[in-house]
Amino acid sequence: MKVTGSIAPAYNVQTAVDAEHALIVTHEVTLDAADNRSLELMAEAAKKALGAETLNIVADTGTPTASRLPTVSEPG
Repeated sequence: MKVTGSIAPAYNVQTAVDAEHALIVTHEVTLDAADNRSLELMAEAAKKALGAETLNIVADTGTPTASRLPTVSEPG
């Protein structure tokens, strides 16, 4: 993580939650400061953990739009 004039160690934690049961179904801890590459990997891990073919995904504004991700599509 960049801080004034240097780089400090930091961790980035990603989680996928089953909203119906309020349970974490998968997680990942990385040293990667940017999390914009994590959505697709977390979605695939969640699908596997849940045995699901499709998911409804909610992500923050720093996440790339679905059109920029090859296996994620916009609602509709």
